[in-house]
Amino acid sequence: MIARADRAQQRLCTQYRRLVGKSKHHNTIVVAIARMLIGYVWETLREAQPS
Repeated sequence: MIARADRAQQRLCTQYRRLVGKSKHHNTIVVAIARMLIGYVWETLREAQPS
């Protein structure tokens, strides 16, 4: 789980910096990062559930 969190952190940071570099509006960046983050959370919870 820690490895997954580390990969997610790296990817979110890269995405954030890329969007800032494109001069996107702050709210647009926040929503994009939040959307990616909820995807990671959903995937982690889905894998944790017994099938």
